[in-house]
Amino acid sequence: PDSKHECWQNLRNYIVAPWTEEVIFRGCMIPPLLASGLSVLQVSLLAPLFFGVAHVHHAMTRLANGERLSSVLLITTFQFVYTCLFGSYASYAFIRSGSVLAVTMSHSFCNWMGLPDLSFVQIRHPMYQYRIILLSSFLVGTFAFKWFFKTDDLLPLPPRLAQMILFSQQSATSNDTVNRLGNN
Repeated sequence: PDSKHECWQNLRNYIVAPWTEEVIFRGCMIPPLLASGLSVLQVSLLAPLFFGVAHVHHAMTRLANGERLSSVLLITTFQFVYTCLFGSYASYAFIRSGSVLAVTMSHSFCNWMGLPDLSFVQIRHPMYQYRIILLSSFLVGTFAFKWFFKTDDLLPLPPRLAQMILFSQQSATSNDTVNRLGNN
């Protein structure tokens, strides 16, 4: 880092923010959502919405810095979408691994890497001639990640979490039975 400010910013971006966000949005939110009877898929899609909304405050900073409203809305919407996508991945990874540390490290890595650089599709870029190969690699990598990540054989649920989900499903089933009997 070139300055003290940059050092603190890196500490925030790569250690403090990932750790606190993962503890809150995965460690504190996901177990109660699973215990409520929601499925793993429902939790993996619901919890990231809170994570995405938590990043919308950056719009206020942009507006305060004088950026145009249309630009701020576009950037904020894009940021909401990609934070929700990452949040969905991190939620599912947390459910599968049971490890806040693992998703924190993944979060730090993603913050460090940033979004994919697609500037090679511009004619003047030195890698322009390889754009078809590079874009194909991005697509193959994305689909391979999705296919391998969803394979439950590679990463079975941690035993305590599996028991908790099974218990919540049994409780939901018995509550449905009681409610049906009470309505007759």
